[in-house]
Amino acid sequence: MLVYLRRFDFSIQEMLTVVHDWSLDELEEILKEKKVALRQRIADTEAIISEIDGFLEMEE
Repeated sequence: MLVYLRRFDFSIQEMLTVVHDWSLDELEEILKEKKVALRQRIADTEAIISEIDGFLEMEE
């Protein structure tokens, strides 16, 4: 379980919470929140890549 949690980008504190307060419903909710956060990070990264591309195009 810890391998999965680490792979899913859980902090040590989050992992401890899951281990000590094990509830499938809580874990499911946390995983849904992680998905939302990861999608936001993807969107943020794509925006930065677009800005870099725009900057590089100005240089040409």
